Amino acid sequence: MTQSALLLDTSLEDLRASLLAKIPQLMAAATIPGLSLAIVRDCDVLWAEGFGCKHAVTGGAVTPDTVFEGASFSKPVFAYAVLKLCETGNFDLDTPLTEYLLEPYIPDDARLGLITARHVLGHTSGLPNFRAGDKGDLRIESNPGEKFGYSTEGYFYLQQAIERVVGVPLDNYMRHHLFMPLGMEDSSYVWMNHFDQTVGYGHDREGHPSTFKREHKQVKAGSSLHTRPLDFARFLIEMMAVDDGDNYRLTNFNRQKMLTAHVGVSERISWGLGRGLEETDCGPALWHWGDMGTYENFTVAFREQRIGIVIMTNGANGLKVCEEIVGATIGGKHPAFSFPMMKLKKEENT
Repeated sequence: MTQSALLLDTSLEDLRASLLAKIPQLMAAATIPGLSLAIVRDCDVLWAEGFGCKHAVTGGAVTPDTVFEGASFSKPVFAYAVLKLCETGNFDLDTPLTEYLLEPYIPDDARLGLITARHVLGHTSGLPNFRAGDKGDLRIESNPGEKFGYSTEGYFYLQQAIERVVGVPLDNYMRHHLFMPLGMEDSSYVWMNHFDQTVGYGHDREGHPSTFKREHKQVKAGSSLHTRPLDFARFLIEMMAVDDGDNYRLTNFNRQKMLTAHVGVSERISWGLGRGLEETDCGPALWHWGDMGTYENFTVAFREQRIGIVIMTNGANGLKVCEEIVGATIGGKHPAFSFPMMKLKKEENT
């Protein structure tokens, strides 16, 4: 049962004791081998902990240093970097992306010339979530700006334009302009060698580990991030800040731009620029989820109350336990858990 009010004053000792008892039971019931979380309170990490194992057969305890596939956690991080480029005058949210590229991303569709970074970040580009296969045909499915349509492919399109502007591969740019300045030392859009020792292997719905390989040799702005909850919590803290940033951090004006509704999804869910937004009984919150099939993740935060959580799992059933963990750690009832793409996944796992 989720809490209806935010848990702003629960002592760390009480919270820790409750979660150390509750979370392993939830994981066992849902067949989730490993889980790691970081709780943010007063814009600081209150507590980070790992549960379960990195690999169901060979073991290895999940710790706060365990790295997971972030899946769509990739999107808000990339969106932040795009907004910073716009803030410095090196990119423009409303210039058609065709003006940044030498060749058309999709031939023979005049609507391509209408798609901007704002459309992509707010999921109104009209592009599908994924093309049919790595080299499959790609078509615009609706007019740009017309309606919400979640699109990982759109983020890859925007990535091409950003890389041409900055002149280096995206991961190189992100490492020097976001990950290092924010202290996200174990975050990368491509595989780093030390991930061999720190990664939690993905598992299917029955808890069987996936055949491991070094993933993400190709940077994909919308999906290839590896990170850990402690790193992503630092990014979450930055999104809750209200100051005017610095050479690497956004001004409050542009943070707020990310967190202003760009398009409505349902009565209480909308999308900003790179982030899901929800209207709760406790006030507005920012959220996102990630689903790589054998990894499922969730994050939510209340900027005004300076509280949030990052949950990452190495199991295909990870989203099954997130709502109850969110309720037990930060409280509130969250419309985000009714988001259709998450709901469909939960129903499949039932």
